[in-house]
Amino acid sequence: MRVKENLLGTAYNRLSATRSSQRIAIVGSQASGKTVFLTSLISHLKHHDPKAMNLGQGVEILKCEEVGGSLSLAKFPYEYNRSTLVHDNTWPAKTTDASVIKLELKLKKGRKRPEQVILEFMDFPGERAVDFQMFTRSYEEWSDMVLDSIQADCCYAELAREFNALSENITDEKEVTYAYKKFLGNALTQRYSRIITPSVFLIDCEGTRPDADGTPDIWCRERFCGLSAAEEFVPLSKPSRLNNKKLAAKFADRYRKYKRKVVTPLVKWLSDADQMFILLDTPQILAGGSSMYNDEQAIAEQVIELCDYKKGFWHDLFQVGFLGWLLCKPSRIRQVGIVATKSDMVATNDDIDNMESLIRQMTYKKLRGISADKFDFFTCSTVVSTEPVGGRPPRLRGRLVYNAQGEKISESSSEIVEFTPSRMPEFWPNDDEWDNYSFPDVYPQVSARRDTPPRQEGLERIVKFILGL
Repeated sequence: MRVKENLLGTAYNRLSATRSSQRIAIVGSQASGKTVFLTSLISHLKHHDPKAMNLGQGVEILKCEEVGGSLSLAKFPYEYNRSTLVHDNTWPAKTTDASVIKLELKLKKGRKRPEQVILEFMDFPGERAVDFQMFTRSYEEWSDMVLDSIQADCCYAELAREFNALSENITDEKEVTYAYKKFLGNALTQRYSRIITPSVFLIDCEGTRPDADGTPDIWCRERFCGLSAAEEFVPLSKPSRLNNKKLAAKFADRYRKYKRKVVTPLVKWLSDADQMFILLDTPQILAGGSSMYNDEQAIAEQVIELCDYKKGFWHDLFQVGFLGWLLCKPSRIRQVGIVATKSDMVATNDDIDNMESLIRQMTYKKLRGISADKFDFFTCSTVVSTEPVGGRPPRLRGRLVYNAQGEKISESSSEIVEFTPSRMPEFWPNDDEWDNYSFPDVYPQVSARRDTPPRQEGLERIVKFILGL
């Protein structure tokens, strides 16, 4: 069991120093690669081959088995995800619900006695990350922040013009709610899904997503901005709240219920982790432009803030007792890793180095102010699906998902071709330099053998960070 969940286990673990337990949060917005990252990581832990993932001289994972589980969360579907990669030759479907997997490792370090290590990981829908801003904020504070974010971006402000005009003179709850949902629907058509909050508009409590063939008007009728059609809420400006106190109070009550059911359980699990890895898809951010950069940075900073979430002495004392508190001290996130994913989508080592430079620029100032004991930056591809070709400009070889006209190629029809990805800049572009970045999607390449993990690059540094090697 986890250190804080079992006092006797805690004392034994600390005193024997032969068994350790770590809760590890894998965080990122949608499409950042969390599910693929965790599936490949588990495969390499279960079937560790020092030639495929070198953890250091004499270091080897002798055994890795799934143990226990969670009473409140589903089990992470490792076998299903791996089967999708192998047999369907495509990427796993987007995560629709939070899930957990707990692994027990027998870790050999040279001639030392093998250690038992327990690692617990969580995967959750990336769409929920935008709701993290609710956790420490009241309805009024959340409203102000969402509205400020909309006005600060010209693209969002244009999409929200109808809602902004209506919110200045509210006459009907349904009308203002519909206008806000229309803004969210328009944002979704423009692939600005990282601004969509509450996130149940994009993925509801049952894991259902909007029909891909739908329109903003259809989504407004079918999707909710709250726990149900009767519990919707939208952000209101301060003047609107003062002029419509009853409506503001009603929205505030629904907001609190939503936060209690959807946001708080997830954030508390994450804030109670020992380690956190934040995944950033730098090729996608560059291709998405400054709006996507602003959204991704905001989400990363909100997650980093969880490192300083304080539960307090009495909370910890209640959890583990006085002796446990003396042994453990208050639990908190002690290590943070910022990971630039999909390094196989760039063509040179210089590009990979620049990926690390970009995520450092994006998060370093925020990381520098937190209380974590250690943080570091990584680049990796947990399922390498391209081959470098070289040449000028440098090229890659892989099986493309889309053709030059933007039409999807079926997996069975996609052939290995050469293509030229954009070069990765050393610094984030200025406003007039965001136009021409392109990193084509490719289908995965994974061995059908169960005991052969996907080809990876950079994952060994992350595993060594997790295990303290």
